[in-house]
Order: sequence, then C-alpha cells, then structure tokens
Amino acid sequence: MTNERRWNEFFRWAKTQIWNAKELMFSDDQHVFRKVKKAAITSVKRPTPQIGMVTAVFTVDPHSYLVPGKHIFRDPEDYSFNQWDECCPIYCVKGAGVLAVNGFQMRFDAGEMLYIDTDREITYNRAKQNRNAAVSGNYKDLRLNPGMNEVTLTGGILRVIPNWRFL
Repeated sequence: MTNERRWNEFFRWAKTQIWNAKELMFSDDQHVFRKVKKAAITSVKRPTPQIGMVTAVFTVDPHSYLVPGKHIFRDPEDYSFNQWDECCPIYCVKGAGVLAVNGFQMRFDAGEMLYIDTDREITYNRAKQNRNAAVSGNYKDLRLNPGMNEVTLTGGILRVIPNWRFL
C-alpha cells in the first residue's frame, strides 16, 4: 500500500527485491533462513489505486539454515560439534598448509585469504575471484558430519563459517 502516484515506483522496487532475494526468513522464526534458488512473480493485482497485491513464488534449498551458522568462528570448540545435519562450511584460510577434516585433507598455498566453499565446491578470494588452483583436495570430504568432527590445520590461519543446517 502506498500513495497512488508512487505505486508503480514502489512495485519496481518490490520486483527487484523479490528477484534478487538470496535468503528468505519469516518474522516468526528469525533464527532460521532458507536459501533462495529462484524467485518469480506469478500475479499482480491492483484493486485500488493505492493498494497492490503481488504473489511471489520462491524455490528454496530443502534445508533450513541457522543464522548463527553464518558467523565466522576461530575456536574449533565452537564449530567441531555439529548437532544438525551434514553441513557445508566455508573454510577461510591464509598462508600455506594442510586443512584436515575427519582425516580428509585439502592442501592450500596462498598469500591472500582464501574461501574454500564446500557447498559450491569452489575456492575464491575476497574479490570473489576463482582461486581453485591454490588448493588440492575434494570439497565434499570437508563437510561437517553430524556429531563430533576433527578439524585441524597445519600451517596458515583458519576461520570457519559452519553453515549449520537441517531438513
């Protein structure tokens, strides 16, 4: 609902918000969000000059994600125990070394901060440039299993964004 002379302007803004949505959160559950895969507007009605109704359909990842799981953790005690489903963390590493998760290893060598994204299976830098050549190993092996996980680093600096999730 808006001023009738500004309705189209507001609708243009709303369309952009819907089409560019990356996450969906409900006001009655603000500790959880869903990852948006696709968004579409299926109908637009304007019963009065001031009121418009927009129906949007969101296709989301089947998992629900915990908001605290989006934070960067430094201490392994904060992310090693996963009380949820298998999750796909982002490992933030710098320097040269070996990241080991439950016995599986990934080697890295970079003078800049790298983001090893186990969900998207890609490594990138702060500028979002591909840096896959700076790592060797299997991304899927670095996922955190339900329960206790052993995460170790030999050389370099490690920070972890756990991306805790559940169905």
